[in-house]
Amino acid sequence: MASLERLTRITDSALQDIQNLLCQLTHDDPLPTKRQLQTVVKNNHLIVVRDKGRIVGMGLLISFVKTSGTRGQIEDVVMDEKYRGKGLGKKLVERLIKEARKLKLTKVGLTSRPHRIAANKLYRKLGFIRKNTNVYHLPLARKK
Repeated sequence: MASLERLTRITDSALQDIQNLLCQLTHDDPLPTKRQLQTVVKNNHLIVVRDKGRIVGMGLLISFVKTSGTRGQIEDVVMDEKYRGKGLGKKLVERLIKEARKLKLTKVGLTSRPHRIAANKLYRKLGFIRKNTNVYHLPLARKK
C-alpha cells in the first residue's frame, strides 16, 4: 500500500528514485545532485509517494512572499508510469494543497504542459483555474 510523506532527508536511494521520476517528467533540465535536493527539502515541502520503500511519486510546494501576498507554487508533480491511474496523483496534489493551507498561503499556482492531458484534467477537477496569460522564461547560460 502506497503512503505519502514529507521528505526531509535525501538518501542515495531517494536521489536515484527522484532522478528516475524527473526523467519521466522532462528531458529539458539537468538532473539534481544530492546536495541540490538537500537544499530543496530543507527550504520547501517535498511530498513523496512511497511503495515498498521506493519513491514512486512526488510533488513540490514552494512558498514565497510577494507584495501581493504569501503564495505557493506546486512544481515537479509526477507519478511513476506504473502507478498512474490509481488515484495516487490526486492524493498527492490534495496533500500539497493541505500543506499550503497549513502555511496560510493566499494562492497556489502550478503549470502543466498541454500534452499532460490526465494531469490537466485532475488539476481542473481539484479546483485549479486555468489563467489566460502568457508564460515566459529566460534561459540563463551556465558558466562552465
